[in-house]
Amino acid sequence: MKSDTITFEGNGVTVDNNIVIFNSAGTYIISGTIRNGQVRVDTDDKADVRLILNGGQDSAPLYVTKAKNTVIVLAEGAKNSLTTVNLQFKNMRSDEPD
Repeated sequence: MKSDTITFEGNGVTVDNNIVIFNSAGTYIISGTIRNGQVRVDTDDKADVRLILNGGQDSAPLYVTKAKNTVIVLAEGAKNSLTTVNLQFKNMRSDEPD
């Protein structure tokens, strides 16, 4: 993602204006910055959707509409931040050690 343009390689993703929609299970690496955009997960697949945030997201809300499991990974060594606002989680877990 780059400020006003969204590009991707591979399958399982659609782009509608500044909304990136992951519509298939799989592992996806997200990098770059986007303003006034959204990253959305919306799939009926039974396998996990794994999003690896590789730095740079800038005000692009992450919205999980539908998915069996969504796993969010903050890439090691990359500058990432994830802020929660008005969220509802079901069966949320952290694999991070205490």
